[in-house]
Amino acid sequence: MEVNLESVKGLDFSKREYEYFTENCNFTPRQKKILDLRRKGFSIVQISMELFICERTVNREIKSIKAKILKEI
Repeated sequence: MEVNLESVKGLDFSKREYEYFTENCNFTPRQKKILDLRRKGFSIVQISMELFICERTVNREIKSIKAKILKEI
């Protein structure tokens, strides 16, 4: 799948790309939830409050999500 690297940076994908990545990137349940919240426009702080985890953990999970996506493309 061909994806713009800027899309990966901002986790801003089309519905088709999002569905492809969630099916093929082997995200953990937490990573899927974080990706869903990012797509809805939640900030790092909002995600950390929603999931009751620290901002550092959210950032680490986002890095892991991006690495899995880059590996897939």
